[in-house]
Amino acid sequence: MHVMYVIMTKLCSIIISVHCIACINQDQQIIVNQPSLNIELTGSQKEGDNIASIVTGDSVILTIQSRMGIGSAKLGRKQNNWPGDLIIRFQLRGLESCSVNNGKVVITTSVSSHQPFRTHCTARMLDSESAAVVQDSAAYWMPATIVPEGDAIATIPLTRGYFEVSVPDIIFQNNPDSLEIVWVDFFR
Repeated sequence: MHVMYVIMTKLCSIIISVHCIACINQDQQIIVNQPSLNIELTGSQKEGDNIASIVTGDSVILTIQSRMGIGSAKLGRKQNNWPGDLIIRFQLRGLESCSVNNGKVVITTSVSSHQPFRTHCTARMLDSESAAVVQDSAAYWMPATIVPEGDAIATIPLTRGYFEVSVPDIIFQNNPDSLEIVWVDFFR
């Protein structure tokens, strides 16, 4: 699996190099930045943790691999506005939680660890103590989907594949300078 990941990472680096700048820091973390975003691992700083990004049209897809299962990253915009869509793919065995914080609101989503693997989402204004449950028709809804790869089954623990989280447009309201992403794997 590690060999396949290295091959895919190198392939992505080649494809992305047309649009992005890739670097490997001293901890062997691969961080790929395209011109509109700064991406920094902030809390995970562990061997085997990395973030790669791919630009497709006006969308950015981040792929996060976190060997220890707990981490965080800071995204900062380099240009006047955020990209059109932000999709985060977590290569984890289970998505206990993913939070996106824009400095005013924190939206947290999770996928239950048992059938039928429902998505649960809450939103909390930073000036409030309590979080509200978000329904799937609301502007703050942050969907999470299990995406198996190859012949893998969409189950938890996920052996091959990723959890795809689509960050809602409302998180970009008021054009924040940065976003903080925090994730936790059930199986850390």
